[in-house]
Amino acid sequence: MDKVSFDDVLGTNYTPTFNERCSIKTLVDSMEQELSSLNQVLLPLIARRDKLSGSIAAHKALLTPARRLPPELVSEIFTHATVYGGLDNLMLPRPRVSEAPLKLGRICRRWRQIALSTPSLWSSVTIPQNWAIEGLQEWIRRAGALTLSFAVEIHQDNLEVLELLASYQKQWKEVAL
Repeated sequence: MDKVSFDDVLGTNYTPTFNERCSIKTLVDSMEQELSSLNQVLLPLIARRDKLSGSIAAHKALLTPARRLPPELVSEIFTHATVYGGLDNLMLPRPRVSEAPLKLGRICRRWRQIALSTPSLWSSVTIPQNWAIEGLQEWIRRAGALTLSFAVEIHQDNLEVLELLASYQKQWKEVAL
């Protein structure tokens, strides 16, 4: 006599008969149809749930305490978070978008405005060999009247950089040539 239910042999080495295989195929087809019907009901609900979860997360982000910090405090945090070890440790910032202070400006518009208006973030720099003079001029402009610390390699092809730096000699604090 053929089995009606196969639950007791699932996960075993049981070998069904020909008639049982036909019954199993019919049973599998029926379960797949039911699964398809459930998916037609579930998929729109899952999509709606995901959209709602995203909206909730976005709204909760508006409530975070960090958004209420005054710009002066955020600026101070930026300054302390990017304290460099000075020339002894060669920890001066490099003009890369993956590093502070440029990275801070990539987080959001507010952070970009704060970073750009915090001169202490721009008062130190390691000057890359092929950096366009305009980039260095902008970096120094953002430092305002603060003293400047920088490291630069001297080459014949960066005389324009050295001339620009020399024009700010009165602001020099630490220099590595």
